[in-house]
Amino acid sequence: MKIKKYLNVLLSHPEQVPNLIHKKLLKRKYQLCIKNNKINQEYTSTSEILSIENVPKYENTQIVKQADEILKGNLDFIGLKIDNVDNIDWNTDYKTFFNWEKTLYSKMDLYNKPENCDVKTTWELNRLHQLVTLALAWNATKDDIYITNIISQISSWEKQNKVGFGVNWSCAMEVAIRAANIAFAYSMILKDIPPNNSFHKQVSNLMYQHGKYIYSNLEWLPGHNGNHYLSNLCGLVFVSLSIPESKQSKKWLDFSIKQLEKEIKIQTLDDGANFEGSISYHRLVLEMLLYTTIVLERNGFNFSAETMLIIKKMLNYTSGYIKPNGLAPQIGDNDSGRFLILYPHHPLDHLYVLELGSVIFNDIKLNNLQMPLRNQENALFNINYDLDHSKMYRTSECFRDVGIYVMRNQNAYLLISSGIIGQNGNGGHGHNDKLSIELNIKGKDFFVDPGTYVYTSNVVWRNYFRSTTSHNTISLNNLEQNEIPKNNIFKLNNESNAKCEEWNTSNNSDVFVGSHLGFKDKAGVTHKRKIVFNKRETSWKINDEIICEENMSEANNISGHLILSPEVEVISIRDNKVQLENSGVNVYLKFRSKNIKLGVREHWYSPNYGEKVKTKAI
Repeated sequence: MKIKKYLNVLLSHPEQVPNLIHKKLLKRKYQLCIKNNKINQEYTSTSEILSIENVPKYENTQIVKQADEILKGNLDFIGLKIDNVDNIDWNTDYKTFFNWEKTLYSKMDLYNKPENCDVKTTWELNRLHQLVTLALAWNATKDDIYITNIISQISSWEKQNKVGFGVNWSCAMEVAIRAANIAFAYSMILKDIPPNNSFHKQVSNLMYQHGKYIYSNLEWLPGHNGNHYLSNLCGLVFVSLSIPESKQSKKWLDFSIKQLEKEIKIQTLDDGANFEGSISYHRLVLEMLLYTTIVLERNGFNFSAETMLIIKKMLNYTSGYIKPNGLAPQIGDNDSGRFLILYPHHPLDHLYVLELGSVIFNDIKLNNLQMPLRNQENALFNINYDLDHSKMYRTSECFRDVGIYVMRNQNAYLLISSGIIGQNGNGGHGHNDKLSIELNIKGKDFFVDPGTYVYTSNVVWRNYFRSTTSHNTISLNNLEQNEIPKNNIFKLNNESNAKCEEWNTSNNSDVFVGSHLGFKDKAGVTHKRKIVFNKRETSWKINDEIICEENMSEANNISGHLILSPEVEVISIRDNKVQLENSGVNVYLKFRSKNIKLGVREHWYSPNYGEKVKTKAI
């Protein structure tokens, strides 16, 4: 499989052959050094990548509360409970208690594990997000318990994770995110540790080892780059700035900035959406870029004006898809991944990136959702503003390149997914959600995308959550819009070719017409959906048309699906009419088809990676 991928790259990107050879040789040289235990140590001075001081008092309570929970072993932000936080086994999956072997990183088989074990569980713990929370608590209280625990965790992590061996060195993205969290947390405590303390040398060498690993194992392959490669580059920026006197620092920093500017352009569609098609991965990439922008600027470096304009487009897309309740729809995969967690938020809260972006660009229009700016992450960076946005709100709009269409008035929101499967047709983080909708009325969710739940721990559940019948669209004979390969959980066959045929918006109404070809070759059928939004009445008319070819199969079982938010109650269902309620807000459905059979079935909803709750579907 890998050989075939490399051959395709060589044929489609012949100009990149020298770079590919150089990268392979660099990686091979690094692997030999690790294997032969020829690891260069480097102890140099460390630097404060940015100063975070005077955390506002109104933030202290929640930050300190979460830090205290971490000290008890309650890592709720990654869904883990550890009995003894003073004695963490960094190579253990704390959900199944499987212990990963400490073999050479290039020989690690991440699929050689017990059923229900997910490598992400171990990886999330080893990203060391908790260090940032503990550092913020130290900054706010100056209680020695927090700084002592930071030093203890870093020391025990280094002791248990020999460079280049084990699951925590098996993926450059994980190494990069961990490096950023160590650098960030260390910045907040650096001045409070005596200069002659050996911990400074320990951190400088640890950062150097992380940087060397990342640079030697970049997740770069022309035509196949994604969020992993961007994370490698952002992590290298944090490493380089934290050890500025390292012999490699300038080379790594120059390389990272240059490559980031190139990749941002490649991986961002013209409408500002990330090319992978997943809204949650779009947020992850945007978060990485915003924090990297801030850190670079605080150290005298800047992205080009062209790159900053692309990041601004990404923010505009984010503002466009966020629902009236401030949460994001789950179009495509959601692994709940974060780069830096500076403040506890709901897993689907994407507002914080808008708040950061609004201030970085001094443009409140990026956050015009009629919601108060919470001043959380911004306050930590001592970024202040006084902008009035009380009379501003988003209107209906389309993002044609990614295929997201949003209908809005001041009380309602309906999103339509009708576009790419992502990753240039690979669909690694895409779902079979073409012509699917999400509905929110007065801030209450009614129809939702059910999320992702898991990746490698359970293939059946993985495919359940990305299947056609798990989305608010039409299915035919239990066929998939895009075939789901049996042997690849990060791919969809590119068959749906969804498109928008009409999009019109005005003060009084919106009209969307779209179609997909996912059933055409399999059953001789094209699905076409028309949605008309009456903004004055806050009502929609949805017409589904099944266009049949002459050679279509005779028997077709056509089913429509509406996945309900777990908070929604089905009040009544009779005579082709349905009444739904969520916290006092009612929605009435009327089906006009004569032969329709309405029913309610159990379904599953995943608001966060690794978590699923029961809900209902019509």
